[in-house]
Amino acid sequence: MDNNAIADVFDEVADILEIEEVEWKPRAYRNAALGIRNYSKPLSEVYKKDGIKGLKEIPGIGENIAKKIEEIILTGKLSYLEKIRREIPKVIVELMALQHVGPKTAKKIYDKFKIKSMEDLKKLIKQGKLHELKGFGEKLEHEILEGIEDKEKKGKRYMLNEALPLAEEIKNEIMRQKGVSKALVAGSIARMKENIGDIDILVEARKSEPIMDYVAKMKIVEKVLSKGETRSSIVLKNGIQVDVRIVPKESFGSATQYFVGSKEHNVRMRQIAIKKGLKLSEYGLFKGGKAIAGAKEEEIYRKLGMEWIPFEMREERGEIEAAQKGKLPKLVELKDIKGDLHCHSTYSDGRATIAQLVKSAEEMGYEYIAIADHSEYNKIGEGISEKIRREENKEIDKANKNSNIRIIKGIEADIKKDGTIDMSKEMANEVDIVIASVHIGSDEKDATKRTLMAMDNPAVNIIAHPTGRIFEEGKEGTMDFEMISDKAKERGIILEINANPYRFDLNDVNAYAAMKKGIKMVIDTDAHDLSELECMKYGVGIARRAWCEKKDIINTMPWNKIEKIIRR
Repeated sequence: MDNNAIADVFDEVADILEIEEVEWKPRAYRNAALGIRNYSKPLSEVYKKDGIKGLKEIPGIGENIAKKIEEIILTGKLSYLEKIRREIPKVIVELMALQHVGPKTAKKIYDKFKIKSMEDLKKLIKQGKLHELKGFGEKLEHEILEGIEDKEKKGKRYMLNEALPLAEEIKNEIMRQKGVSKALVAGSIARMKENIGDIDILVEARKSEPIMDYVAKMKIVEKVLSKGETRSSIVLKNGIQVDVRIVPKESFGSATQYFVGSKEHNVRMRQIAIKKGLKLSEYGLFKGGKAIAGAKEEEIYRKLGMEWIPFEMREERGEIEAAQKGKLPKLVELKDIKGDLHCHSTYSDGRATIAQLVKSAEEMGYEYIAIADHSEYNKIGEGISEKIRREENKEIDKANKNSNIRIIKGIEADIKKDGTIDMSKEMANEVDIVIASVHIGSDEKDATKRTLMAMDNPAVNIIAHPTGRIFEEGKEGTMDFEMISDKAKERGIILEINANPYRFDLNDVNAYAAMKKGIKMVIDTDAHDLSELECMKYGVGIARRAWCEKKDIINTMPWNKIEKIIRR
């Protein structure tokens, strides 16, 4: 627990004691909190070196406070705070956590209206009833309501494709500022999780004040929640909270390790450090109070007896054991991808022509791109008849004569309700690759059966979005993935990691299971627009979270090798 977090504990103690109208003690706890915030060294390191005696040398810290700090450092909590919290209504504690609401204001609101929840308070404000209390004008009401809504937003999750571009934009803006030597997007975004709660950015800089000033004034900022010497919190106009931390050079590696890994990963790392007689924190790796690593992550992992672990793997799923044995996989990278095998053109429901898709694929450095428009059965996807597909195939043949990359003739053929493929045997021979899929409605329960039947069709090469997940709508797939993956293994069928944020299917858990079974996968964007081709990075993120290597993903291979794999 860092100094600010310890100070927060004592500030809350002071707040509750003020509500209970205890004399002089609140001031003592506030003075202690102020002294802790202003102290330059981590209290945990002071305690480790000199114990309670060292803590008592800090301004505002006496014997009683020092013992409480000791308890917080050793247990992560303060029993005294938990005790006095129980002495007042829970809603008062929640009220005090709001900006613009101090302990006295919280008590006033509670005593007058006996509210039981934040929802009760929102209703009071919207009804204009807080006016009944002296000193409560419209401005204060508005600020309190904003505070409640901010707290509610903090629990909201945002999709990765919404958060990552913003995080990168902010990071790049900060990198352009004078005195900044490094900047890094940390947190769950760095681990490429499907959705995130907020954005964390670490910055290595000589001076913090100019950076914090710049961050607070960025055009995309809606509100500044706090602005400090080493940390500032802002809310963007779309509601996402961003925490920017300034880190010294000697601690940048340890801060990266601390703020990138999941909670579970970090707990294990600290436990390993303790077993080796070391202390690991965001400030560095310490032995006997002396830093032995901190500037670079690789040093920390090496001194703890393991390989450096890629960000996406830091979820405490066995990556630490693999790193200790020197057996981490060499994860697939975006630069390994040689083409996209699932794209839609204006022939069906796509918004880009074949020529436009090919040009974009060339610009991305691809060797090939597959045009796989919907079959006629898919009315929602504006599926095309075989007559129109033959016209499309002629256009592809003509374009291939002048193209720098291979344009692959594909089809996304719907799996019908009877398990047959919406495609004639003749058409199967006229295309290069067949992608079969069920477009699941929430009331359909036979999708697994239909897919298993379709996988017996020798023309099928790939099963698209294999669980029927519609991530953006919060609908998980209804298909039995265990049965689907077993059949894919048996039949040598490729399973898709659909990188479109609308799908994210396979997800990392299912992709990992498929990889462990030795099933080959393909990362596709299912692009219906030129901009959606850029979603490939999200699919690669899923594959990396699933521990996939190049050999697991077929579109890291040249087209002639893929042809051999899919030949049935």
